Amino acid sequence: MNYAILGRLTVHRDGVPVDIGGRRQQVILGLLLLADGNPVPFDQIVDAIWDAPPRTARTQIQICVGNLRKALGPVIETLPGAYRLNRGHDRLDAHVFDSLVAQASHMPDPQKAADILRTALQEWRGEPFATLDSAPLAAAAHRYTERRLLAWERRFDLELDLGHHHEIIDELTDLTARNPLREHLTAQLMTALYRSGRRPEALDTYLHAQRHLDDTLGLDPGAELRDLHLAILNEDPTLSPHPPSPLPGLPAPTPGTLVGRTADLTTIAALLTDHRLVTLIGPPGVGKTRLALEAASATHPPAGVGVIWLGSVETPDSVAPALLTALGAPGDPHGDPLTSVTRWLDRRRALLLLDNCEHLIAEVRRVIAALLTACPNLRVLATSRELLGLGDERVHLIRPLDVPAADTPEAVTASGAGRLFLARARQIDPEFEVPAADVARVCRAVDGLPLAIELAVGRLRAFSAAQVADRLDQQLDLLASTRTGPRHRSLRAAVDWSHVLLSETERLVFARLAVFRDGFTLEAAEAVCADDGLSATAVLDGLGTLVERSLVLAEPGSRYRMLVALRQYAEERLVEPAAIRARHARYFCRLAEQANEERRGSRRGHWLGVLREEYANLRVATAWALAAGERCVDCDASHRGSDAQPRCLPSSLRSSVQTPAHPHEVALRFAAALCWFWRHTAIGEALAWLRRLLEIPDGPPELLSRALIGAGFLSLRASVDEAEGYFQAALDLAEKQGTEKWQVLALSCLASVRVYRGDRRAVAEFGRQAVALARAHGEPYSLARTLMACALTRGHIGDLDGVAADLDEAQALFLGLGDRFGGTEVEVARAELAWIYGDADAVARALGAVEVAGFAPAAVASYWLSHAWLALHEGRHDQVPGHLRDGLAAVLDQHEGPYAAQRILGPALDLAAALAATQDRPVHAAILLHAADVTLTSGGAFAERPQVRWANGLRTRLHVTLAADSYAWAAARGRAMSTAEALRYAGLPVPP
Repeated sequence: MNYAILGRLTVHRDGVPVDIGGRRQQVILGLLLLADGNPVPFDQIVDAIWDAPPRTARTQIQICVGNLRKALGPVIETLPGAYRLNRGHDRLDAHVFDSLVAQASHMPDPQKAADILRTALQEWRGEPFATLDSAPLAAAAHRYTERRLLAWERRFDLELDLGHHHEIIDELTDLTARNPLREHLTAQLMTALYRSGRRPEALDTYLHAQRHLDDTLGLDPGAELRDLHLAILNEDPTLSPHPPSPLPGLPAPTPGTLVGRTADLTTIAALLTDHRLVTLIGPPGVGKTRLALEAASATHPPAGVGVIWLGSVETPDSVAPALLTALGAPGDPHGDPLTSVTRWLDRRRALLLLDNCEHLIAEVRRVIAALLTACPNLRVLATSRELLGLGDERVHLIRPLDVPAADTPEAVTASGAGRLFLARARQIDPEFEVPAADVARVCRAVDGLPLAIELAVGRLRAFSAAQVADRLDQQLDLLASTRTGPRHRSLRAAVDWSHVLLSETERLVFARLAVFRDGFTLEAAEAVCADDGLSATAVLDGLGTLVERSLVLAEPGSRYRMLVALRQYAEERLVEPAAIRARHARYFCRLAEQANEERRGSRRGHWLGVLREEYANLRVATAWALAAGERCVDCDASHRGSDAQPRCLPSSLRSSVQTPAHPHEVALRFAAALCWFWRHTAIGEALAWLRRLLEIPDGPPELLSRALIGAGFLSLRASVDEAEGYFQAALDLAEKQGTEKWQVLALSCLASVRVYRGDRRAVAEFGRQAVALARAHGEPYSLARTLMACALTRGHIGDLDGVAADLDEAQALFLGLGDRFGGTEVEVARAELAWIYGDADAVARALGAVEVAGFAPAAVASYWLSHAWLALHEGRHDQVPGHLRDGLAAVLDQHEGPYAAQRILGPALDLAAALAATQDRPVHAAILLHAADVTLTSGGAFAERPQVRWANGLRTRLHVTLAADSYAWAAARGRAMSTAEALRYAGLPVPP
């Protein structure tokens, strides 16, 4: 049954309306629904129906209840002097609305919260209990109407925070008109109008609200409206429509993680309030990381918290790239990664948590000093085994938990170490009871170190607490050393003891897991750790035991992780490390290749997430493959013979046939598989790695060709010269090997590069050769893509001869292959060329033939620019900014570079300039037009844009409209702008 009161009272059974009778029966049902299963007294029903009840009131109500039972079934119970509705699991729209609003209030993700509130508001069909005249129902309707307005206001707050000011103006205008005394709605409308570039309308909205409040109530606007009005008058920068994106946030908390650290948390909170750098120092295993995470979670900086796990970073020059990756900040392939991080953090009020600084202390010190100098609102919380030694640093020493002062239950529960032991033991067995003396002995034996206590508790499944205490005492004595401090000796004793009690198989699994960084999946553990002497089942069982004994952590999302100290311990015991690292590299190489094969369409987002989660493993694997010249055992047959074996494997793992492979085969496979991903993540780091790799004199031709083409596409985000060099090398290799497929692709790429040079003759010649080769030697897919790519490049330089025919042929080939993606790209290309040349009819036809749902945003970015141009041409000016934002969203997570500058960013600024001109803002238009000139030259590209014909027409009109000195000032202002500044000036999204 579906009950609805947010509008006219209705009931549906399985989607079919139920007749619930007239006013009296509806009032009774409304009262019962509002009571939510509680009794409704007879007298309350009478008062709700009649002002002066008749003598037959009771009889009439009984008749009405009987009719409702006939309509609804036996859901209304008769109680002494009352009725009750047993709704059970039946749906009531008001309850759904309340539940969704409550859910949104606890949702940390603002976009998800806004979506939930939008869904909640869709439950409404009008005024509650519409058409029913009853005082109790009217009061309930008023309460729900207020909740609805609060939900709207909360949703609009979120939408404004997300930068969706354009999209909510119409809704806010309507709601404000219907609720003119609601000052927060008026403030939201003013903010949305101002951020959309409609400052005069925002000020007019305030004046209208001011007059209405005075005329209606004789009051002035409240502080919120007055302050906002003043901020708009002063064009306060805090009203910027593009607030900085928040930091990634903390990992999901683990319940019951922290015991006995209340005083430490209070101290850390106070230090973070007064100081910008706080370092937690202490011995390994003392719980610095857990304490830091708990302390960070208690802070609420506006831009959020970012966590950088330095334990997986192995060299000083990887520290800044690790920050860049962890924060999700875009990198600059031309510059220092640290500069990119500081530029991205800028003035964000944020907290960075840097964990495990000790092994890279000098570089971490340099990085933190640079961050604190460049980012005045940043605070840093670090964990280390030694202080950083910076001027503003405040150090808090994390000591082991206090141990029981006596062997009594009171002393155990009074100590932090004792409470931790008991808490963890009761997670294993809720009925855990043990002599307090035994617990106290264990706690004292490990000096109160939390990690050691948890490892000791892990043995309670097999031993009593007394046995644990006895064995730990013996082990500590055995491992006593005068060369290390007692706390370090205690931790190693605890780990040694747990390690000794593992079976040989479990020790082997433990050691082999040390090759992973920042976690791993079960599938990865089985693939890397298993071999002829260790089955996948044994790995599974061993991993389960290691998790139970706290040697490996199970994390949300079906991942596992070793603490850094434990990983270092395990690495010391890794036998035949080259063979294990080889399997690690090959596993992640195959994962990268699978992602590359399945990245198109709806799976792209999934694979981006997977590779980002595994980036620390990918970084280690690619570095090792390059440095070691690792040779793959089980490459695809298309890459090598199935009998090839790597020399780095031990003899027990080699077959009797020894066929040498190229030493950089796996590294080349990584290059071929990851270039698409690197466009989204750490482009500078990737290019540095590729440059080293591609210095090799030779390699398997197929792999080397793929790597060169991939490197060319990637470097096209940075430098035209570098991209051209890689594409030319790919062409030379293909011609030397006689492989037509790679010749065709390299020629097509060179044609695209020469567009950025403005070299019309080379574009035409490379394109002609590519199409001729593809037609003579290629298969249909290769020919279709070559025809499309070369037609687009020729169109960009003004050579339209044969372009339409080539696109038609490409479309026919894609249709024959059933390739919807390729067919869509053809129509997107057709639309792009049509708007470049100002053919509105052709643009409309091409866009009408395109369905982009499910495609990667970057693949259809120019589709949205075509929509923007068509809307501009047809006078639908209000739609232009939305289309431009959709197009820009495709490239904001990539480095600008010549590709984005020529295809997306420059054209978007040109279109924004044209829009400004239509809105009678010629100075604004001239500034954007000349800012586009600068953007178009990014990475060495030619300044002339494809849309030069109508862009020059706009330039001419602006020269006529503006006085010479005004135009010169606007041109100089535009040429001085960076791309981000120009986008922000145009009211468009900027790179994070």
